Amino acid sequence: MKYKKIECKDYNIHFIQNKGLHTIDVSVQFTGNVDRETFTYHNVLVDVMTYATKKYDTNKKIIRKSQEIYALRPVAYVARFGNLLNTRFNISVLNSRYIDEDNFKSNILLLKEIVLNPLVKDNSFSEENVKIVKKFLYANIEAIKENPRVYASYNMYKEMDKDANYTLTRYCDKEILDKLTGKSLYEYYLKMIKTNKIDIFVAGDIVDEQKVIDLIKENFIFKKEKVMLADPVTYHKNKKDVKEVVQKLSYQQSKLCMGYKIFNATKEEVAYVLPLLDCIIGNSSDSLLMRYVREENSLCYYILSYHNKLDNLLIVESAIEKESYSLACKLIEKVFQMVQKGKFSNTLLKRAKTECLVNLDMIEDTNRSLINYYFGIEVLKSENKETRKEKIKAVTKDDIIKLVEKVHLDTIFFLEGELW
Repeated sequence: MKYKKIECKDYNIHFIQNKGLHTIDVSVQFTGNVDRETFTYHNVLVDVMTYATKKYDTNKKIIRKSQEIYALRPVAYVARFGNLLNTRFNISVLNSRYIDEDNFKSNILLLKEIVLNPLVKDNSFSEENVKIVKKFLYANIEAIKENPRVYASYNMYKEMDKDANYTLTRYCDKEILDKLTGKSLYEYYLKMIKTNKIDIFVAGDIVDEQKVIDLIKENFIFKKEKVMLADPVTYHKNKKDVKEVVQKLSYQQSKLCMGYKIFNATKEEVAYVLPLLDCIIGNSSDSLLMRYVREENSLCYYILSYHNKLDNLLIVESAIEKESYSLACKLIEKVFQMVQKGKFSNTLLKRAKTECLVNLDMIEDTNRSLINYYFGIEVLKSENKETRKEKIKAVTKDDIIKLVEKVHLDTIFFLEGELW
């Protein structure tokens, strides 16, 4: 695997030579600062832009064109990375070794159409197309209540801090969506093009590297303003009393979500100690939560933890019977206290390290994971794989104990089912 960064005037090209795969993946990415309005607008924007373009002015035409050039339909999506919003437009095409060389160019031109030539008239996206996309997004919002696990975690984040960026998950804000029009959406498109950091990633087994670079430079031309990106990390300042919210809905199982904030941790602790702490507590099959809450006390149907480095959060989720609520909370807190007292084995720490190291070794398995890896280095200032491996190996039991002392329970959200 070989990596090269080409700095252009208004964007960077990241060229990742990854031999042995049959596809080449191209991703045009825009990264800017996130807020609730931007998050909602960009979620509509990616669907509208991939629905139709000036040249392919109906959804049927864009699908037909994709089929003609042996491509999966181009996809676009929005991802929040802490206080940053990343908007991606992707194509995946067969390697030129297996198909006509001009086919790759055709795919690049289609991607250009989507990114730079959207279907716009009188400074407005098609109101009809916007209406179609909004209808789909409204349905997603309404569907939150249909999945108790999603509903519980979604509301737990809001109870932690309704104005924080970490409450921006995959769901749009309904009030903002109501006011959104084709014209206002086009204004956000222009803002994205002008003010976001732009990176174009190409990953795969490329036959003619320079030809691909020239093709991108020729077709992707932007007029940029100065880019000012926020610090992606959220730092929590003030601890507060634990907030407990109980809500009753007609689900069979009860869902428990416990949100923990991390205070005053160093970047090294968050980057390398937190993933290991997470594995030990609940993000592995032999975790302490699995052992003491599920197996020994039979209190839950599932229990797990997960973390977010950029948000400085650790979350515990479980499905329990409503009568077990108080005991489950006590046992979960007891697990954190056990770790703080060092009551976990070196074997468990070693297994957690092995899992994290294996995940790093899998980076080169797909073009997509490689693109994500180099995005992390370019935008989030992550360290390279070799450095990360060495620092994970160096984490000690004392490091885990020191970090867990900085992890504090902030919010408990209990969705009480009616049947159990």
